[in-house]
Order: sequence, then C-alpha cells, then structure tokens
Amino acid sequence: MPIEAGARRLDAYDAEAVSELRALAAPLRALTVKFVTAAPFAPAAVDELRGVVPILQALGIDARWRALTDGVAGARAIGDALRGGEAATDDDPAIAAWRAQRVEHDADVVVACGPEALPALEGEGARRVLRLHGRVGDGPAWELANGASVIAEDASFVDREAQVVAPGVDPQSPRHLELPLRNIGHLARGAGLDLEHPLTVAVFDLDADALPEDAVDVWRAARRRGPGVLQLALCARVAHNDERAWHAIGELNDYANDLDGVHVIADVAGHGDGVVNAVQRLARAAIAVDQGWGLPTAEALLKGTPVVAAPGPATKALVGRGVTAASERGQRLHALVEDPGLAAEQGRDGAAKVRERFLVTRVVRDLLGLLA
Repeated sequence: MPIEAGARRLDAYDAEAVSELRALAAPLRALTVKFVTAAPFAPAAVDELRGVVPILQALGIDARWRALTDGVAGARAIGDALRGGEAATDDDPAIAAWRAQRVEHDADVVVACGPEALPALEGEGARRVLRLHGRVGDGPAWELANGASVIAEDASFVDREAQVVAPGVDPQSPRHLELPLRNIGHLARGAGLDLEHPLTVAVFDLDADALPEDAVDVWRAARRRGPGVLQLALCARVAHNDERAWHAIGELNDYANDLDGVHVIADVAGHGDGVVNAVQRLARAAIAVDQGWGLPTAEALLKGTPVVAAPGPATKALVGRGVTAASERGQRLHALVEDPGLAAEQGRDGAAKVRERFLVTRVVRDLLGLLA
C-alpha cells in the first residue's frame, strides 16, 4: 500500500545544512529508494519517514513509502520476540502469513523499516537495507536480512555489524513547529491542565517497553520538596491497531485517577501532535521515559525545555550524566522548577546541541552518505 508522506520546503530548514544535502544528493538523483513499514506501525519509523521521505523528494531523489498491511498478528509476534518479549515460532500460521508478504523490488534500494517489515527484503535486483529503531536482539526471521546492510540508532542496540544513524527531530513537523503563546495556553487548557500551576511532562509511546510509572516516581520525589501543586502530564501515543495498547491506556488512566495532579494526555482522546508540542513548551522541565534512543529528550530540548533523565544514548549526547535513582532525578526536577534561570540555561544549551547534531537534516545527510 502506498503512503503519502506529504511535502517539505527545503528553505524552511537551515540554509547551510540544505546546501550540504544538495551537494550530496546531486550525484544520486537517478536513484530510486523504497522505504517499507509494516503494521502494526512503529511510531519511531513513521516519525522518521514523515521527514526523511519528503526531504529526499525535494532534493530530486525518487523516494517512495510503502506499507505491508497483512499478517499483522505475525508481524507483532516477530517484533515482540526480537525486542525481548515472548518467543515466536515459525510454525505459527500468523507468522507464516506475515512471511508470505512481498514487495516488488522495482527500486535501486529497498529499506525495511523495523523487524516487522523484514519480508520486504525478500526479492532480487535491489540493494537491501534494514533500518532499526530501538533495541533489537537475535531471534526468528533475522535470516531475511542476510546480505542486507543494517542501520541502527546506537551501536549497543543490535548484536551484529551495523552502521549507526541516530534519530533526529523534524522542526517542520506539527509536533515541533513554533506556536504562539496564546495557542500554547489554549491547547494545554483543552487537555485539562491548570495554567496557574507549574507543570512537568513525560512523552512516550505506550507499549511494553514504556515505564511511565518511573516518571510518576520522579514527579512524586520533586513534589515532596515542593511545590505541592506541581502537575505531571503523561503524553501517551497509542498504537491504534494493537488491542494491548488499548488495554494499557485503560490501565494508565485508572492508575492516574488515583494521583492528584497527574493528567493522561493521549492521542486517542484527540490530543495529537499539536497538544504535545504545546505541553512540552509550557512545562518547566521534562522527565525522560526510558524508551529506545530517547528522542523525546531531543524534542523537549529543541523547545528550550530542560530534561531530567536516566542514563541512555540521548542523555549522554544531550544532557550529560544521567541518574538512575528516581529520588535524585526528582531533586534535579525540583531545582529546575524552582529556578527558572537554571531551567532556561539548560534549555538553551540543550537546544543548541539538538540543532547542531540531532535534526532530521542530519539523518538525511547520514542516509545519503550510506546510499552513495
């Protein structure tokens, strides 16, 4: 199934970065690249392609996005198994149906985005690439990637030879566009937040790896130090075609209902990218949830919002030393809430690092280098 990725204006990005991209793309304009995702769609892969595909097209490269939509149960089983969940077996009819899917190799390069899209690599005539988001271990179906180039977000995320391309934020996404102050307040108020009380935020994709309870522990530790009216917004993105995610959002709502000052802001309730954008901008500080590379850390910092985080790739690159103990992160959060000058300084420093190294234009630059 073809996916329309939309369009991007190159002049909306940094002029120096775009000039470099034009130079890298010029000798590759005869290239055709097919990116393939698979249901249930990994949000990280979708986020990346929403920026990468339109930019490549604007550079004159024939970039297409296709989706595998059959064999959802098998794709989910394989994805779970390779991410450390329940083991999958090849004699499962659902996995057999998933494996039977094919993508026409009518491009110079076929990129399978995530283990769920591995059947896209079955075919001849194209260079084959597997792009991985988050940690992926050994397990079933890896043989489908034999002979393919593997691109991981971090060298520690996969136990085999891989090129590393860290993720990046697209400042032209609705999730990151500049917002007038009036709109920020309107969107946050519509999500149930009290504009009179300070706010912290945790953004995450609701799946088996997300641990929003840890963010609650950090918030509790900060609130014990004061102010007692500190709010926590748990911004959750739900996999719409995964019944387990619907069950999880129900549990999360039940959990939050017993906590005064905690608000669940979910896309399934109509609170999409624009609301998350507003809440990240309004928050005094953000709490990183340990999930994948940690792109929400970069997203918050780009908006000038400082982040407290446990150790991880994004923390190391953008924040410095991470702290494992929730109590110590709560102490840091309290300091940021109480000292706007400190928060502004850390937010500015983090935003500069994101603009320098972790925007989508750098992702496109790295991919062009690998495709050359």
